[in-house]
Parts: sequence; structure tokens; C-alpha cells
Amino acid sequence: MSDVKEPRVVHVDDWRKAWSEGRNKWHLDHVHPHLEKHVDVAVNGKANAKVLFPFCGKTYDMKWSIECNFDTVWDRGGFTIINIDDRKKYIPLIASLMAPHARYMLVIDSYDRNVIHGETFDIKYVDKKDSLKPLQKSWGLTFFDETLYQLTLKL
Repeated sequence: MSDVKEPRVVHVDDWRKAWSEGRNKWHLDHVHPHLEKHVDVAVNGKANAKVLFPFCGKTYDMKWSIECNFDTVWDRGGFTIINIDDRKKYIPLIASLMAPHARYMLVIDSYDRNVIHGETFDIKYVDKKDSLKPLQKSWGLTFFDETLYQLTLKL
């Protein structure tokens, strides 16, 4: 028998309740540091481009991206929060919304999932940031890293 906990399935009502109770501490009050630092990677030289923020980003990221005019998918949390069984539908949907040479910037939170409950893309590691804060420590975590990846559609 394994000590690995089964992933919790999150429903729409769970999200509504979290928002109504103010449990949305994942939002930042500024542009995400990975987005600001790696805009050159995301832009890939394209001017007047469009950006998609699936399930993630807040006004700061979206406003900033419009001002910077880059072409990418900026996924900070979208892929992570999707129920595992739904990821098989999520990946092709996002891929269908991407321009042929668009870049998909994926921030993944890395942590010990035992403490709390490529085939479409070429994947390249870009950066990693220690994001362990008091909130994550209160969950009993000893590490919580945000890792940024660049995903490019295989043509």
C-alpha cells in the first residue's frame, strides 16, 4: 500500500466557497516576477501579439501584458488546479487556442504532495523560485517552489 494520497477532486462550488470566504491568497498585488523577468522568452520577438491567461493571472498581469504586447500563454496555476482527469481535455483545448509558433509559459508549484492532498509540447525549463511563505508553512510544507517552463507546440 502506498502512502501517496489520492488527489482531491475540486468542484465549481469549492472554488465559489473559497472566493466568498476570501481564501484566494495565491493572488499577487503586482506583476508575477517570472512573467516580468522572462517576458523576452515569452515574446519570442513577436510584436502586437495576444496573450491568454487560463484560470490565472489577475489585473496586474493582464494589464501589463497588454502594455508589453507579447504572444504567449501565461499559465500560472491553471494546469495545476485542473482535476487530473480533466487535464486530458485541457491540453488539447489550450493547444487549439495557440498560434503555430506561440509559447506556453507554465509555472508549476513543486511541493511534497504527500503532506497535503509530452506528448503535445516540447518542454524547456526556464527558472525556479522558492515561494515558501507562512501560508504554505501553515499547511505543514517544508518546501514550495514555483518552476517556470516554456512549452512549444510540436509541429
